[in-house]
Amino acid sequence: EKIRKKAIFWLGQIQGKNSLVELINLYSRIDEPELKEKIIFAIAQSGNSGIEYLIKLFPGENSLRLKKKIIFWLGQSNSEEAKKFIEKLLTE
Repeated sequence: EKIRKKAIFWLGQIQGKNSLVELINLYSRIDEPELKEKIIFAIAQSGNSGIEYLIKLFPGENSLRLKKKIIFWLGQSNSEEAKKFIEKLLTE
């Protein structure tokens, strides 16, 4: 598991659409919440494209803990899209 966490981290450090797509695909195949949390972090580090994917992940995530992590990282971004998404969550 330690090696998987490091691999997820370094995959997130590789800038580009391919690494981001790999992280998203990995997220859907993994069940371990701790690894999913690492993937959320890695996606968040990918810039605006990562923000789009986090917003897409949010509705399908069943874990409240992981939803909180997604919201946290969206809030840490300077993305207008993330801001609008969080505002929408607050008003629904």
